[in-house]
Amino acid sequence: MNDLISYETVAKVLRRIADEQPNRKVSTYRYLVCGEPSCLIAVLLERLGVDREVMRELDREDASQGAKMISLSRHKLWDDFDKQARVLMQSAQMSQDNGCNWKTAVEYAIQVAEKVDLK
Repeated sequence: MNDLISYETVAKVLRRIADEQPNRKVSTYRYLVCGEPSCLIAVLLERLGVDREVMRELDREDASQGAKMISLSRHKLWDDFDKQARVLMQSAQMSQDNGCNWKTAVEYAIQVAEKVDLK
């Protein structure tokens, strides 16, 4: 059995992405646009080595309304992450989808994830 991708790993990569593109915002609720990662979580997933075909599968989960939120997705990919990492990604995704730039979304998500009771 593989180890889960940890909160610490996800937070480190998200911070790096936010530092590189602090003012970026999403204009569509898709993981991929024209075959390229278009949202914060898609960029994160690519940097973690997730194949773009997996992101296409995520986009197809609910094609009528754009990609599903992590918290609503039934894709097996999310089982590869520990609980705190999933909370972090969900919070970042919700913040960016509500109009926050990536820096603000990541800062907020880290605050949320660090307050979660994992017991």
